[in-house]
This record gives sequence, C-alpha cells and structure tokens, in this order.
Amino acid sequence: MKITASKRAASAALAFALSLMFPCIASAATYTMNSFSPTSAAAVYDWTSSQQIISITGSANATGSGLSGKFLFWDFSPAVGSRTLANGTETIAYGVYKYPSGALGNELYAWSQNPTKNNVYSITLSGQQSNMTFPFAIVPEAKRIKRAGTYTGTIVVGYYTGTLSGTAISNATQRTSASLGVALTVPVICDLSILPSGTTAFDSGSKSQLLDFGAMSEGESMALNAIMCTNANSWTLAVSSTNGGRMKNSGENTTIPYSFSYNGTAKPLSTISTVIESGSWAATDSGYAVRPLTFTLEDTFNAPGTYADNLTFELTAQ
Repeated sequence: MKITASKRAASAALAFALSLMFPCIASAATYTMNSFSPTSAAAVYDWTSSQQIISITGSANATGSGLSGKFLFWDFSPAVGSRTLANGTETIAYGVYKYPSGALGNELYAWSQNPTKNNVYSITLSGQQSNMTFPFAIVPEAKRIKRAGTYTGTIVVGYYTGTLSGTAISNATQRTSASLGVALTVPVICDLSILPSGTTAFDSGSKSQLLDFGAMSEGESMALNAIMCTNANSWTLAVSSTNGGRMKNSGENTTIPYSFSYNGTAKPLSTISTVIESGSWAATDSGYAVRPLTFTLEDTFNAPGTYADNLTFELTAQ
C-alpha cells in the first residue's frame, strides 16, 4: 500500500508540472503583417508632374503576453538611395515617406541605415495587443521622361521589436515582414511642337506657326524649330506640302518655289507625306529633340499677289 500510494503521488506531481508548462507556450507573443491597401502599388507614371504621390496603407498586429511597454517599429527596404523600379536596364528612382493625414512626412528608412524613431513607424504598447496602421507614400522621381513600358520593384516592410531611448533605437530584432509589389506603367509619349526660331523649350500647345515673307525677294530665308518629345522605342517624322514645295498665288495659277532644309540638310517636299527622319529611343531626361527648319525663296519673279503653302509635320511612334 505504501508503495502504491507513493506512485500516485509521483504521477500527480508530474501532471501538475506539465500543466504549468502549457500557459507559457500559449501566451507567447505573435507578430503579424496583415495587409497593404491597395494590395499592390500600381500607377501610371506622370512625367509632367512635379510630385506624383502613390498612397498606400499598411497594417500589422501584435498580440500575446509580455507586450505591455514593448517598443515595436516598421522599417522599409531597400534603403534610401537604392530604391528604383526597373524595366530591363532602365530605372525610375523613388522615395518612400510617411503620409499621415494626406501630407508627406519624413522619409522612411531601412534598419541598415540606423534610423531613429523619426524615420520609422513605431508604437510603444500600453497593453497586450496592437492593431497598427501606417499610411505611407511612394513618390517617383519627377519630370524625367523614360522609355515606354512597365517598371517594377518590391518594397519589404519589416516588423521589429527594439529598445527606444529618446529617439534612438537599439536592440532591434525582426519578427516578421511583408512585401509590396510596385508597378509603374510609362505610357507612350509622342508629341510635336512647332516654335519660332531660337525657342528650344517644348510647348505642347504650340502646333502651328505662320511665316510672313512680306514683299518676297529671291534668296530670302525664314526659320522655325520643330521640337519632338517621344519615349517610343522607335519613331518617324514625316512632312507633306499642300503645293509640293511651292507657294501658290491665291488669285492666279502661278507659284513661287522655295527650298526646305531640315536640321541642316535639304529635303524635297511632296504632296504625299514623306519621312524625313526616323529614330529610336535614346536615354534623356527631357525627351526633347530640337530640329531647325529653314525655308528659302527661289525665283520670286512672278505675278503680284499673295502666295501661300501649308506644310504638315507628323511624328509617329512605331
């Protein structure tokens, strides 16, 4: 009997020891990166904008015992200076910023950059659970024309515990992370501007110019600038003349010939649209290509009157 009672006592003690272990496992803290809204960052690149903002909201959750008073924060990789979206070998740089209440705040850092509290989203828990949202903005570099296509990349948001002293962060341990895909579509841009000679600033609203030779004289010249703006992989520029390179008298069937020079090279004119230049994409910040146009009167000995011709230039993406 004594031996049997001794075994029961040992068994009961073992069961009690096991029952003490279970709450320790069940109460371990969990850290979850729940979602991004929208689930992926997709936008059309507006190269004319001085600041294009792509707004995203992330959310995360921490729960379990021992969390009260714990400092949690989120970092953003890749690091500042390495944030680019790529289309083959071509890239678009971007920044990631805090975006509380719809206003850009501090740039968000990766942990490798030794951030302070100012450059991460963070919270010090007052209880055993946190449901945290952190609005941030992706800002592509502005006013840079890029080859047409889709530029992609990934932002990794890391979820950390650490120690906060003032604004300094130390003893950081990453708990979990989540990735956000970014896709920026660069549409085909194909625009042509006709401007006075000497003007080299592109103006999408300037599509036509009038050259007035006044009292015409042989050898008289006037000039304009054609400015192309395109990011197409290949393109052509064509020109047609209503009267085939001659100015026609509005009152009589008489004409005055003139010569046409494009970018310093003489070009024939026809009533049929004729390609005068073709090209392919070349990396450039502005996308502008300036081409001088020169018109020179030839034999002006003809019946008096008003003479005119119309030229049409057409830039086409291939």
